[in-house]
Amino acid sequence: MTQILTSNQTLSSVSTGIYNLTSTFLEYGKNNRIYGISPTINNSGGQPVLTSTELVGIAVSNNALSATNLGVDSRYNIGLSSLQTDIHTLPDQIDGENYNYLNGLPYVTVADITINNTAQAPICDEGFPVSDVCQNQSINLNATYSGGVPAQYRIEIYSIDVECSRTTVANSIGYVGPWIRGIAPANLDLRTLTDANGKNLSNCNSGQISIIYSVRDACGNVSSKQAIINLVVPVPVSLALQIYDYNNPQTYLNPSQNIANPVNVGAASLGFRINNSTGNITNLTVKIEEVNSTTGAPVKLIYNVTSNVNGVSGLTYVNLNNYCIPASVWSPVTGLGVCSGGYTGYFSYTNGQLSFNRYFKLTVTVGNQCSSSTNSSFLYINSQTSRFMSPAAQTEENNSTTNFGNKYFAVFPNPSSNSITFEMDVEQKEDYRIEIIDPLGRVVKTVMQSTTLEKGDFSKTVDISELTNGIYFYNINSITGSRSGIITKQ
Repeated sequence: MTQILTSNQTLSSVSTGIYNLTSTFLEYGKNNRIYGISPTINNSGGQPVLTSTELVGIAVSNNALSATNLGVDSRYNIGLSSLQTDIHTLPDQIDGENYNYLNGLPYVTVADITINNTAQAPICDEGFPVSDVCQNQSINLNATYSGGVPAQYRIEIYSIDVECSRTTVANSIGYVGPWIRGIAPANLDLRTLTDANGKNLSNCNSGQISIIYSVRDACGNVSSKQAIINLVVPVPVSLALQIYDYNNPQTYLNPSQNIANPVNVGAASLGFRINNSTGNITNLTVKIEEVNSTTGAPVKLIYNVTSNVNGVSGLTYVNLNNYCIPASVWSPVTGLGVCSGGYTGYFSYTNGQLSFNRYFKLTVTVGNQCSSSTNSSFLYINSQTSRFMSPAAQTEENNSTTNFGNKYFAVFPNPSSNSITFEMDVEQKEDYRIEIIDPLGRVVKTVMQSTTLEKGDFSKTVDISELTNGIYFYNINSITGSRSGIITKQ
């Protein structure tokens, strides 16, 4: 007779001595013994005759045998088959009606299952939020158990509809696995399980999926756990990174990954756009590093922040001076535009004090939960145009970002909290337009619609008190040129 140790499902042989327990049910009794019936059969006139039966008890603690004369014929099918194959049964009351225990141990159950190490909704119900799981990434199953180690396991995977019923529409999955000895391997990728129609979690429809993990112990008891996930088919993202061209504000430059040929940028106007990127973009990471001018190796981390976004079509111009750079990066310098934990205007501060003639690396990553796209560019700041001045400075010199042609130009006071004045020497009669733009490229104030200005001195004061504190940009456009720069509202 074979014994199964329920703690680890190992098998061992138990001797039954002179007793024949090959044709009997085994029952566990209240007195910690396993009972079976051993029949005695004699041949009389060539026919087998059952002459006696003995109730044999096997002690659980040491497998010792004991027996007593039963004196009854307890075969299940008396007279319907041969004596040698008839099965002997025992009365129900011998084990107290508890079939869930063997050797005093409870049956094995599934305590919990996780998908990608995260507990999932156990039922299809509005009260349990369903997690999104990417079809192009591992979908790993792990399980824990109670009461020991299972003897077998089985996995079922079904597509379900909005009513939480199994669906058989085209490209749905309906996988029912066989009972397999042992337990599911750790981090079992469920995408490797394919149904009879060739569908698995890497090629089936998106939507809600029911995953059922069942185990069976040595006594045949079955325990199951279910997990509901929302299978997401990824929409790949593609990043289109371009660098602001301070020599021609109407165009943008391609990024450069060659430190020997970086993109030349201005201390005040350096920026990028990614509005032509494609895909379902839900997060944006911007990383800025100062790098070695020869090797491109990082020297100092300036900025590294990830934010949630709802697409990037509005990011037509992002100026790096608008980012809040930690005070530890500025140290020992104190910046002008106060923000949470630091200051804005790092690159344009005091005539490019912290950036002029230095090399930087801009790395931008866009993505969603299932995919991402990254691009980078080396930048060399070789212009100090449209710059901040330190508090000790008395005036701010604003040089044109293009060949504007005016002998005199000023924007003051800058920074300002209430109003700001534009002054310039108009050298020839033509149309001008002046706008104030936020870091996302949106026009937040039109200082002057397209207006014809006569040759001579021009001055225009505009109220900016309603603007939120921060960095803005001004654009002055005419037929013969344009000028742009930074305004700080504080």
